[in-house]
Amino acid sequence: MIWFKKYGNGCLFPFSFFEIEHTTDFNRSLIKLGDFGFLAAKFCIVAAKRREEEFHRTLGQEVFRFLRERVEFLAYEDLQKDYERTRESRCLRLARIVGA
Repeated sequence: MIWFKKYGNGCLFPFSFFEIEHTTDFNRSLIKLGDFGFLAAKFCIVAAKRREEEFHRTLGQEVFRFLRERVEFLAYEDLQKDYERTRESRCLRLARIVGA
């Protein structure tokens, strides 16, 4: 998934790249993100928490040194918690607005 940022002149430019890694190894994901390494964008790999150590081991390989400072790991579980907090917050805000 790619998020774009709209600049004042109306141009859209890639801002963040998210790679969902569920079944294959992290090498493919990191190679794919590396293809966009020339962009000033943030990179994130989303996977199960149990795979975080595997992610860091793979990212530690010399071939991926140029990505180390640019790629973050985001666990499904943390993403779900963030979503629930955001959803709860929006529901509470809406309830205050409509007086519920």
